[in-house]
Amino acid sequence: MTDEKTQNIKPNSKCKVIKESDVFFNKYGTSTPNIIIEDKAEVVFGGEKWWEEINNPAILSFLTRTIMGGINPESTAINVYYGKIFTKDTAFGIGELVWENEIELIG
Repeated sequence: MTDEKTQNIKPNSKCKVIKESDVFFNKYGTSTPNIIIEDKAEVVFGGEKWWEEINNPAILSFLTRTIMGGINPESTAINVYYGKIFTKDTAFGIGELVWENEIELIG
């Protein structure tokens, strides 16, 4: 996978997941939820090998989605972002990680 596009995604950017995900559908009732980005994964989790912190539920969920898609996070140059998905059933956001090419800026 290569860096297909670079977006101007900054902290507090509102984005929509544009690549349908069965994992997101099962969790949120939609395969393309909206997400408010906090920052790049390496900033939030403190380092280049952030994906090795498998005790974190957001990282574990991301790795599950990634492995199901046949992608090795070490072999790609695409940015990964951490953000919160808000649903009508939660008063707080649920942390998720997304590939840059899975999302687009909205509003």
